[in-house]
Amino acid sequence: MKKRFFYVYIIMVCCLISACDVESSDNGALDGFWQLAYLEEGGERVDMRQSGITWAFQGELLELRDVTKVNQTFLLSFEHGSGTLRVYAPFFLDRDNDDIPVDNVNYLLPYGIRQLDEHFAVVRLDGDAMILRSDHCLLEFRKY
Repeated sequence: MKKRFFYVYIIMVCCLISACDVESSDNGALDGFWQLAYLEEGGERVDMRQSGITWAFQGELLELRDVTKVNQTFLLSFEHGSGTLRVYAPFFLDRDNDDIPVDNVNYLLPYGIRQLDEHFAVVRLDGDAMILRSDHCLLEFRKY
């Protein structure tokens, strides 16, 4: 009798393990939480360390958040590879209702994004820092 329950137990464990999907992200050093430290535009370098602006990458999504809650939170899609980063398809993040597509880039300006479909050259990306350059500005981040 004990042997029978043991086999049933083993079968149940196997079913549970095979039913679970493990989601993993393979974005390398890009994955994680980044704080905007400096923004350079038009020859002017601005210290952004107290701004509360953060970028967080996981899976296929980028979350833009202002921890001071001055600016709204956004979700974007991104593509990373060959020394470039493309961020596009921004949505206002609203967990209680449907997310609304952003149709005006002005909402994204505090985050260093100047176009709804923005392309950056990845100047530096490692476990400590990320530097991105677009046609409009240079963004320097530190990893949290």
